[in-house]
Amino acid sequence: MPQCENCGAFVTDAFARVFGDQDDVVHRCQSCDTKGRLNQGSAAGIQVDWTVANTQHIQTGGQDA
Repeated sequence: MPQCENCGAFVTDAFARVFGDQDDVVHRCQSCDTKGRLNQGSAAGIQVDWTVANTQHIQTGGQDA
């Protein structure tokens, strides 16, 4: 069973295949990173220059949390 290398959480085979690296290794997952960063490649081990503060602002519809 695949798991996140960062936090150890279980991830599905499909998540590992879609978001993981070339060997389906998941470096970050939904439990330890944001959807936006995962979509930019953080699950595949790509360094994403997108801070959590920016994604929180997006997730709240532009409203301050």
